[in-house]
Amino acid sequence: MKDICIKLGIDAYNLINQSAQAYSRHAMSLHAAALAYRLLFSVFPFIVFLFSLLSFFAVPAFFGWIRDQAVPFLPHAALEQVDAIIRELQVPRIGLLSASSAVSLWMASSGMRQLMIALNVVYAAVESRVVWKRIPFSMLFTVGIAMLLITAGIMMHFGPPAMQCLAHLFGIEPTFIVFWEWLRWPAALLLSNVAVALAYYVIPNVKHRFRLFFGRFIVVGNRVERRRSRIPVLHPEFLPL
Repeated sequence: MKDICIKLGIDAYNLINQSAQAYSRHAMSLHAAALAYRLLFSVFPFIVFLFSLLSFFAVPAFFGWIRDQAVPFLPHAALEQVDAIIRELQVPRIGLLSASSAVSLWMASSGMRQLMIALNVVYAAVESRVVWKRIPFSMLFTVGIAMLLITAGIMMHFGPPAMQCLAHLFGIEPTFIVFWEWLRWPAALLLSNVAVALAYYVIPNVKHRFRLFFGRFIVVGNRVERRRSRIPVLHPEFLPL
């Protein structure tokens, strides 16, 4: 047991050491800063787009909740201006919705293109895809990844009370509510895993197999268990994921 712990410690040290050297050699901090810069500047147009979209759904309670959140931090004189801004936000404007959606999509896709550069460095790949293909691809992939992550977030917060409302509305069997209580978390984690795996599969300009990270966890677990019990390990090629 002591030898196994020492071996695992040495492997962990070598992994951390090699990762740190590769991180420094490829100047990944610069790529991380550039990616954070792109994402930061995509937040504001997305907020404008979100409020423009909400104005079409007539949800005054949401805007009232925003005002209540701002009351403790603003003086009384400033609340009049806040009330005027909130009233303006509740007026649907198609032009503002179109412009904010276009700007937010462009800024988010620019972050995706920056991620392409960073992952090409990680995989030591040369970017050979032409610009007129990269830009539409980055936009479509940004929308797809956003939909996957939004769906995963909805699954995690869509608990039994919401499912009871849907069951009553659409006539869903009550047993599905109990089933959904424990199914929503693995499903949300699986969607998040698919989003990350897709990013590593299609963003860098390399050809490699699509792999979910759940399969990697199974391989690592099998290797550790093999060292402990000396039982033959299942080869990764035969894993279901």
